[in-house]
Amino acid sequence: MMSPRLLITSLITGTVLVACSPATEDKVIMYNCGTQPITADFSAKQLTLLVNDQQLTFVSEPAASGTRYFNPDNNAQFWTKGDEGQLIIDNDIYPLCLKQGALPQQLSARGNEPFWLLHRKGLNASLRRPSGDLDFTQVSVSSSSETGQWDIELDENSSLTLEAKPCTDSMSGMPYPYAATLVHNNTELSGCAGEPRQLLAGGTWELSNTGLTQAPTITFMNDGKVSGYAGCNRFFGGYRLTGERLTLERMAATKMMCSPTEMTVENTYLEQLATVNRFSIENNQLILHYDGGQLVFQ
Repeated sequence: MMSPRLLITSLITGTVLVACSPATEDKVIMYNCGTQPITADFSAKQLTLLVNDQQLTFVSEPAASGTRYFNPDNNAQFWTKGDEGQLIIDNDIYPLCLKQGALPQQLSARGNEPFWLLHRKGLNASLRRPSGDLDFTQVSVSSSSETGQWDIELDENSSLTLEAKPCTDSMSGMPYPYAATLVHNNTELSGCAGEPRQLLAGGTWELSNTGLTQAPTITFMNDGKVSGYAGCNRFFGGYRLTGERLTLERMAATKMMCSPTEMTVENTYLEQLATVNRFSIENNQLILHYDGGQLVFQ
């Protein structure tokens, strides 16, 4: 299983982590569903997905737009359109799946001091500033796989450059998946872009330095559900991600008893999760900040 840490590295470098021969490059595709990498094999009449160590086979079904695949045994669906996909397994909704090296068709970038906000959807974009708003209707995108950078030309006087690396908002402290540079009328403004959830949700994070044979974990899903292993028991609940905060809520756990060491680690871990108030990404690690400290995950 690829760790979210390795996935974030692949997002930054644009490296494809599987090798495909030229004949299958258009049939075997790597997607990143938030922090969860998946491999999609379209080479047969059916779709085969590799998710962690699980291999799922799908059959195609009619769809109003794009292509929809279904696996009834695992209550799984995979819908694709262009470079994007949506994955659901056992009612768990994954974040937007993006073909490695691709940008979302819909994306927002923002910056502070001075404030600016840019929304892009396909060939259209809108820029909001205190001095006035602008709309663009012929947006073009070019990318570099070597630098993990995209240049979005808005018009002859305006452009947006995105780099695939975690970016921290200068006012809220919230991390975003892309660093953004807006150039408008020869003025350069910096900011962040994308959805914070893309850095947090999809894959399973392992808690560092616990001393246990099986480390505690945590998994955030796109629909606000959170679950994991606490050292002895499984836990589950919900989380809320706002513009400034991350909080866990409605938490519950199973009630097995384990060794004193495992129970001590578990009780401490669950107490710390109860007061989590934000997250950050540092050195490809997830940091959950709670009252009085932080939890570091690989």
